[in-house]
Amino acid sequence: MSTQTEVETFLKDFKEKMKFWDVLFRDERGKNVQALVDLELRPIERKAILEALEIKDYSEGPLEEKLI
Repeated sequence: MSTQTEVETFLKDFKEKMKFWDVLFRDERGKNVQALVDLELRPIERKAILEALEIKDYSEGPLEEKLI
């Protein structure tokens, strides 16, 4: 589990990079599309959610990503 400082630093860095590089969403992965359906979110809402993340939203991780 990450410390509060690590999470705060990650969020700050991530948001700065997102302003410059934007975000690539992997829509071709079925599990990502299904997660949007399950959460009743439209794809256009994803970036606003990322921009609004705060330390209180952290729960665990980082988890190892397995690309198929």
